[in-house]
Amino acid sequence: MIVIDDDRIFEIISEKKPVSVALNGPDGILPQVQETASKIMKRFGIPAYILADTTWGTCDFNSKGAETLSADILFNIGHSINVETFENNVYLIDAFDDITFEKVAKKASEILEGKTISLITDSQHLNQVD
Repeated sequence: MIVIDDDRIFEIISEKKPVSVALNGPDGILPQVQETASKIMKRFGIPAYILADTTWGTCDFNSKGAETLSADILFNIGHSINVETFENNVYLIDAFDDITFEKVAKKASEILEGKTISLITDSQHLNQVD
């Protein structure tokens, strides 16, 4: 299951003290994004809007959606990041898979036994690869 770095989101909210926030992420993790939004509303008592538009990564933040909602901060969740912020109010938040890369690789090797393969990973497993 995908695990969002809620602690980092809470840290930013505590520091910046926004009146409202917006959250955006890939379609496949929207249930986890919704859970994070619920935690924000409960913990901080502020609106947390979910931008459910399809997002394609760091080139597609949907800043206009956040601006339309007058959200003070936009959290873009679950894309590979090399910087933490874009613009003044867009923060990139990590999301990782809690299934280990080792387990995925082992299962794939069993399924693909005898075939020539290349091994890659997605950003949700980067924290497990040297």
